[in-house]
Amino acid sequence: MIRATRWGSIVATRQGRYEASHADPERPGKRRYKTFTRKRDAESWLAAQRVLIERGEWQAPGKPAKNRRVSVLEYSKQWLNDLEAAGRSANTLRTYGTLLRVHILPTFGDTALKAVNEDDIRAWLQSFPRERARTRVNAYNVFRSLLSAAVDAGLLERVPRPVKGATAAPPLNEDARAARERIASPEQVDAIAARMPDRLAIAVYLAAWCGLRYGEVAGLERRDVDMAAGVVKVRRAVKRDPRGALVVGPPKSERSRRDVPIPPRIRDTLAAHMSQHVGQGARALVVSSATGTHLSNRTLLHAYRPAVDAVAGLKGFGFHQLRATCASQLMATGATPVEIMAILGHSDWSTSLLYQRTPRERLAAAMERLSDDAL
Repeated sequence: MIRATRWGSIVATRQGRYEASHADPERPGKRRYKTFTRKRDAESWLAAQRVLIERGEWQAPGKPAKNRRVSVLEYSKQWLNDLEAAGRSANTLRTYGTLLRVHILPTFGDTALKAVNEDDIRAWLQSFPRERARTRVNAYNVFRSLLSAAVDAGLLERVPRPVKGATAAPPLNEDARAARERIASPEQVDAIAARMPDRLAIAVYLAAWCGLRYGEVAGLERRDVDMAAGVVKVRRAVKRDPRGALVVGPPKSERSRRDVPIPPRIRDTLAAHMSQHVGQGARALVVSSATGTHLSNRTLLHAYRPAVDAVAGLKGFGFHQLRATCASQLMATGATPVEIMAILGHSDWSTSLLYQRTPRERLAAAMERLSDDAL
């Protein structure tokens, strides 16, 4: 299937890859092709090629890169613009921008792309404190993605060789691992919600029992909650654009656009919230700020953090971990992988697995059943 873009085209191959192509500016009637595993990478490549052609800087692959000195700082701006044009999410762009600004550009900003070498990258990686190992890995991956895009754009001959061990973050210590793998019990979820402002308590329940992300909760409107049918329709999400402003857009992925059944546990609570805290208009926000505007993640966390820290055993328990609670409860009730993926809005099972936890009580019960069966 050929997918026409605003400029160039992308063909889905039988092998499940994506072949992007555009007219060759130096040979009329000919096209230039490049194949990618992911469609968004094909779109990004087309966007970069278009910019080079329009600037008169394009050249055929295989030729030496142009002699004009292009710094990492200069190209990083173009790279982020290309990613935005290719449809990367606002959250991704903001994360990349922060890693560039805080960790990459202070060291490499004034360096010419062609001058970046493996030794400099290794020295840069060694400058990260041990406790920032995961930040180091993220920054390194972003920098290599930028350099790879520069190669595709004809501004760099090749990406410096990978630094051995650069993407290996140290394992979490026992306390950190235990904190990450926690889930909240039904009683703890109720306790968190009870400590939230009345108008925000439903956000806790929607995350813990319907598996909604913060942005999906903040994007809900009255028309999305069908109490008669018993479903919550996820059709949009609140996020921040690359400049940090709140914007409303589509959910994280196509699979994130979904209808989530309302569990009996929260049906009455949700109905009461809709009656007491939501305007009558179809576009009225289900959860909003004190002034009736879209709820920011900062406002939500300002209320959530003290609420969750006051619940025994949950200090530091993140709002997003409520989705892990949902996944684990679904698994405990016997939900199939496909059902869990559909409720959480995941595109693959491996992602859903990352959210699942098994409480020690269930492990102990499983071993008791094993012992009983063996007798």
